Amino acid sequence: MKAGLIVGLAGCLCVTAHGARTQWPAAAGGNGHWYEAVHEPDGTNWTNANDAAMAAGGHLATATGAAENDFIFTLIDDPKFWAPTSAVSSSGPWLGGYRPDPNPNNAASGWAWVTGEPWSYTNWMQGEPNFADENYLHYRATGPPQDKKWNNAYDAVTNTGRGYVVEYLSEFPVLPGDLSRDGWVGHADLGIVLDSWGLHVAPGNRADPSGDGFVGQFDLDIVLNDWGEGMPPTVVPEPASLILALAAIAGCCVRRRFHSR
Repeated sequence: MKAGLIVGLAGCLCVTAHGARTQWPAAAGGNGHWYEAVHEPDGTNWTNANDAAMAAGGHLATATGAAENDFIFTLIDDPKFWAPTSAVSSSGPWLGGYRPDPNPNNAASGWAWVTGEPWSYTNWMQGEPNFADENYLHYRATGPPQDKKWNNAYDAVTNTGRGYVVEYLSEFPVLPGDLSRDGWVGHADLGIVLDSWGLHVAPGNRADPSGDGFVGQFDLDIVLNDWGEGMPPTVVPEPASLILALAAIAGCCVRRRFHSR
């Protein structure tokens, strides 16, 4: 049991952490929120991007005004986020705009932000939005290689950009696996689970994020699923030190009796 646990823990080393988050500070006229440009080399559709943003503790970015749209664009003004669609045009990352109840006869009606914020500002490129069955918002450029103009698109990977932008209320959102509440999911959270492994605990115990009253595989899975998320970009643990730390933490459980569900 213990050997399998250590092997499973070592397997988490291959998980890639999200990149750095950039604040739009209130002192500069911003909202104080944090933003992250996520690169998807093979592209992604809007639904998957939206799900990933929520799973990371945020939401697809909502450009509710010209200043916010300008700020978001600075994060994705890089060719790697754009996919050429012709000799003179390219598609950029997804934003949090969509049509929850689309009118099949009017492509410009029914647009909303995923947050429910008012839809009052728009920055459509010329001639957009056009097709009434294209119900998702992303950046699009015609002429320059990158541009801050908008386009409506299908919920598909083809003809869209190579990524999306996530907006967070804080730099390091509280994730289910962040049991220590120190801003990132790592050794401290793993230690909390292992220290109470196999025990029945009271409701609300931080070692039991699954909330089933028992500290075991379900709780470990939650920590490993979020492993490395929220990690400050200046902190890059080396695999060797991680393995040693995991072995040390697992060793402290030798005195405990491991129970299977």
